[in-house]
Amino acid sequence: MTGEISRRDLLKHFGGLISLLMLPSLSCGGQSQVIKGSPPGYDLREEFDTSWINLNQNVIRVAKDGSKDFTSVQAATDSIKGNERDNQYTIEVYPGLYEEQVTIPNYTHLVGRDKDAVKLLGDFSGHNSLFDSAVVRSRNGLHVSVSNLTIENPGRKNPSLALYIGVGNKTDRSYVHDLRLFGGQDTVVIGDTLMERSYVKGSSDVVNLYNEVLFRDCVVEGKGTEEAFFVGNGGRFWVEYCQISDPAGFLRFKTKGATLYLRSNTLHSGWRMKVIDWESRKGNKVYFSGNNFDENMHGSAIRFDKIYSR
Repeated sequence: MTGEISRRDLLKHFGGLISLLMLPSLSCGGQSQVIKGSPPGYDLREEFDTSWINLNQNVIRVAKDGSKDFTSVQAATDSIKGNERDNQYTIEVYPGLYEEQVTIPNYTHLVGRDKDAVKLLGDFSGHNSLFDSAVVRSRNGLHVSVSNLTIENPGRKNPSLALYIGVGNKTDRSYVHDLRLFGGQDTVVIGDTLMERSYVKGSSDVVNLYNEVLFRDCVVEGKGTEEAFFVGNGGRFWVEYCQISDPAGFLRFKTKGATLYLRSNTLHSGWRMKVIDWESRKGNKVYFSGNNFDENMHGSAIRFDKIYSR
């Protein structure tokens, strides 16, 4: 039929590319690779220690009905003084709808009494910075934890974050768990963080990973505007035991010198890994094992921007 491309024509014009994609270890530009197996020499799970967290030192309670210390979560955080590793604070939030933006100070823990009944809500979308566009946020270099509540940013402007945890360091890494998170573009942005047992739903670049992140046992749902995960700077990232669904694909890679390990994850839709300008992104390594998409990792799952248009 007129206008159709035959299998023979495809092999003639793209046979070299197809052969390259089917190699056991994919390497473009001589450095970046996609490798079956686990990363040698380290296990990122052993490097995330949450024993530094103390939830029992200074507890401030928040309730909408006025029965506790504060009616506003941000007012509770504003009251904190002298917070440090040996003098940590816990903000315990009782059931209710809290329409406010919350900035978590250093060595402070935001804990909901019931993740289905405690909700932080606000449209803070469309600001120039990711930090300013988030409902709950912490600045770079801090050590915090957030758990057991729902956070939603219903804004239609970009970006539209539910949660922003700034890049910290290798000591006292932040801990995020048992959350329900809803947003638009860049729903979750985390660095130097352990995140687990959470549900995340957004429109594009749903989960953004920076520096070093252990991300496990979560459900991630995207609407198909952009890929579910975005890796944005050189670092080490470990994603395991997650349920992922996004028609646009599961990973957008825009970094140099990063190592990503995909282990025992399940994709329900979205079979592509989008690598942005892979040839100029030197020194990246993507390891994979035990996923339900392993057999596609060297073929149709990998999409290059110099071959495919967005």
